[in-house]
Amino acid sequence: MDPAQPAARLSSRIDLVDVLRGVAIAAMVVYHFSWDLGFYGFVGWPVETGTGWRWFAHLIAGSFLLLVGVSLVLAHRSGIRWRSFFERLGLIVAAAVAVSVGSYLLFPLAWIYFGILHCIAAASLLAVLTVRAPLIVPAALAIVFFALPQVARAEVFNAPWLAWVGLGTLPAPPANDYVPVFPWVGCAYAGVVVARLALMARPREAWATWRARDRASRAIAWSGRQSLWIYLAHQPILLGLLGLVALAIPPQTGATEADRASFLDACQRQCTPLLGDPDACRAVCVCSADNLVAAGLWERTITQTLGSDDQALVDSIVEACGVQAQDTVPVD
Repeated sequence: MDPAQPAARLSSRIDLVDVLRGVAIAAMVVYHFSWDLGFYGFVGWPVETGTGWRWFAHLIAGSFLLLVGVSLVLAHRSGIRWRSFFERLGLIVAAAVAVSVGSYLLFPLAWIYFGILHCIAAASLLAVLTVRAPLIVPAALAIVFFALPQVARAEVFNAPWLAWVGLGTLPAPPANDYVPVFPWVGCAYAGVVVARLALMARPREAWATWRARDRASRAIAWSGRQSLWIYLAHQPILLGLLGLVALAIPPQTGATEADRASFLDACQRQCTPLLGDPDACRAVCVCSADNLVAAGLWERTITQTLGSDDQALVDSIVEACGVQAQDTVPVD
């Protein structure tokens, strides 16, 4: 995503890029709306862990980051304008911090410590240095960023404060959005290569001169130019509206009171012999139930249809809840 591309100087923009960015932000809204439906229990879709959903999310993130590289080339093809670059980068960083703070308040065990905006900020800072370098430089860096996670993971990157790198040997701490530097910044370098080749080959062909003239394409292009604000606003709006719907029309799936009571009872019975403290176990079980719902794993947990990847995430959630419980209730 390049959600912070400024809307000024529209005459110098290429409409096709705005349309592609608008399609990407629309796809992200669809993905998040599907997640929200599961969060409130309206559906049991495996948005967090299903293979198809996972590829859908990867395609969205990859599209945004590819367009970061494309946009950097188009914006700085006549020379890097450092002032406008850092103004734009500052806006993205501020938005990323706001997302981290807001997600921590709502989902403290799955907060967004390095999501798409954080990765865009890192990708912008790294990829801008290759906009005017020999073309082999961004091409080689794209290959390195894509390949390194496959061949050079290390235990040192398992530390939670290094999870943003993406080179750990263990699953990263739970997060509702996780887009680490490796391999994802490679998409931005690929975007630099694509844009520079396009400008070198046919700088004035149809892709560059096409204009969004019909109502639909203009609307999509507009959403592409406003993608940062759409990204920041759409989830609070969707969560709020669906919350009101859930109050008026209780969902038929998800964390029903009966399911929750059964889960807490079973969890308490399994936990108490291990910890020897009913209060600590109650805290762990309530925390686990809340975060299983937030992670979209509730339905598969109570129906015992968890896959291996699901189980690893469940284990990490329960472990995090245990740590949180120890901070409030002494555990032997």
